[in-house]
Amino acid sequence: MARQVRQLRFVEFEVWFPPRRDERAAEGFYTPLQEDFYNAYLNSGAVFRSQRVCQIESIVAAAGESIRPYLSYLPGLTDLIGRTGIYVPSWVRQFYASLFIDPHHRFIHFAFRGKDYRVTSGRVREILRLQEQPVKMHEVCYGQQEPPRRPHGGLVPPTDSVRHCFKEPFGEGSSRNPSDLTPTARVLEAIIRRTLLPRLGYREGLTRLQLWLLNAIMQMTVFDIWDLLLSEMEDTIAEGFKGRRQLPYAHWITFLIRRVVLDKPPGMMDEYTGATTEFPAYNLSQRVRHATPQAPSQPSRRPDVPESAAQQDEIIRGIAATEEEELEAQQGVSEYSDSSDDDYQPIPQMPPRRHDAEAGSSSSAPPAPQTDPALIAILERMQQDQTRQAQETATNFAQFQARQDEFQRQQQLLQHQQLLMQQQLMGFMQHVVTAIGIPLPQTSPQLAQPPTTSTTPAVQPIGLQSQGQPPAQFMSPPV
Repeated sequence: MARQVRQLRFVEFEVWFPPRRDERAAEGFYTPLQEDFYNAYLNSGAVFRSQRVCQIESIVAAAGESIRPYLSYLPGLTDLIGRTGIYVPSWVRQFYASLFIDPHHRFIHFAFRGKDYRVTSGRVREILRLQEQPVKMHEVCYGQQEPPRRPHGGLVPPTDSVRHCFKEPFGEGSSRNPSDLTPTARVLEAIIRRTLLPRLGYREGLTRLQLWLLNAIMQMTVFDIWDLLLSEMEDTIAEGFKGRRQLPYAHWITFLIRRVVLDKPPGMMDEYTGATTEFPAYNLSQRVRHATPQAPSQPSRRPDVPESAAQQDEIIRGIAATEEEELEAQQGVSEYSDSSDDDYQPIPQMPPRRHDAEAGSSSSAPPAPQTDPALIAILERMQQDQTRQAQETATNFAQFQARQDEFQRQQQLLQHQQLLMQQQLMGFMQHVVTAIGIPLPQTSPQLAQPPTTSTTPAVQPIGLQSQGQPPAQFMSPPV
């Protein structure tokens, strides 16, 4: 299914966005195919990845001042994750249904209310208060792999690179689960899962991209946030409607549309102000209260900032324990579950051996492929469009061929008429020449005649000229 979606979505820009809006599309859409994708997102059960608004001051108040440097070193990060959580579902669906991402991430192009908008990555970074950086996290993890990039794919971070993220002892073959993280890394990982990388289906494990991203933040490595978000959008589009497809960054996309669409359509701002969908704030303090045991005789009160690093670590360990208990208590499909994790494979504890990929039990066999009704509808529309285009092409070609044949016939008729006119003209000239007794000019080529010396006739009286004799020539007297 992902391959079929890529064939439809990952095409040339001129194919996805023709020069003018297709009149066959319903009002508010740019092309019928984009309208089909919107309806597919609407009817296939695609939802929005649940995220949280993480205010830096609330995080610091709950986890301690030591957490601030890890969130404030990267320009724009604290502003982004703390932005309002309001989003308009129809805006986000139309954005993803029409989104074109430049293969080199230089710009994005999307349609909104029947008009198309191009926004350069530089402009997006300006709107979101981000900066372009040379380090691209998806390139670090996946190299040049094309979307969709799977959670179990990519390069496994070396042990020495991520050692500072995990509790000791840690070495080759050690477990790399959230419960093995250090207290600080555990809080940062929880924030990442709710903001930058809300791919939370298998929360008892860590994907390779999560590890690379967590490692970058723990080491305060400057990386390109917009490129990270854009790459995740690419994977979302490429995965199509598989399973419980979820659309990330709904609130940030809504904010971006508000800033990009300058000529606001009627009712647009009313729709935003009346939106009832909003991601809540991440209440880390509540988790701290649940995680920190209190003596019955003492009031349940905690200082705003723990007094020592040991107290901070103890509180963070309590937060991690509380989250793990909540994960174990959850039943069924989590609100964070994502079809992109259906083929998730935890990072192996031992280095891979030869032919490991070929070995496996029957229980690890992939489920039988299922065909999504939304994709079937799109493919049927595409088949109808292709059939119609083929018929139109055949009709146009036949008309062109007929016009070309008619043009050639006219050209031949014109040439025949010109030949007849030339023959008639030559016959008329022969008749005229014959009537006046003038010989026809010779059309055959003449040999060049040698030049002759011209003489000047002498001026003589007419009476001295002999009858019938040519006039005498003027000559110089003899010396």
